[in-house]
Amino acid sequence: EIGLPSSEELQRLAIEHQPELAAAKLQVERAKASLASVDGEYKPDFFVGGGYMLTPRQAGAWTASVGMTWPNAPWSRGRLDARKAEATADVETAVLRVKATERSIQLAVHDAYVRTAAAGRRALLLQSTIVPQSVQTLEVSRVAYQADRSDLRALIGNQRTLLDARLSYYRALGERELAFADLERAVGAPIPPTHAHVTEAK
Repeated sequence: EIGLPSSEELQRLAIEHQPELAAAKLQVERAKASLASVDGEYKPDFFVGGGYMLTPRQAGAWTASVGMTWPNAPWSRGRLDARKAEATADVETAVLRVKATERSIQLAVHDAYVRTAAAGRRALLLQSTIVPQSVQTLEVSRVAYQADRSDLRALIGNQRTLLDARLSYYRALGERELAFADLERAVGAPIPPTHAHVTEAK
């Protein structure tokens, strides 16, 4: 398509480079880390402590303690379950956001790609066919007018046709450049150097 990579290739490039998608993926990792932290709280936590106690007019004594926290106990299970449900929902929401962002990026890339390619094809058709034919028709009518085989109205009409063709060509070039700029914004990175500009119409 006038020197452009394929739409699929550009979509893959966008998935790799769009900062918006990278931020959405980071949110997934953060949500998963929070869920893992909550899961860790379900495990019992054992602790051992000790020390030396001094009391007035008495001999000192060593002290020791052993204990265990039980987050999974019936009286605390509901609180943990609620936190886990919330953390799980956060992960699912973040994953859905990544998928939605990917789809939005792909659609934006494809739309800009179609507009870029279509404007490029119009410019190429005008440059290679319509403008040369209009030039040739104008030359024929000019020769005919000089030889008194055609009137001035036909000559002016052919001049207007050539001007319209050239104007359409430059409009197509402008549309292509605008669409190409939109395409690079959608991709989030410079387009690989297979992009080719149409040369100026004569």
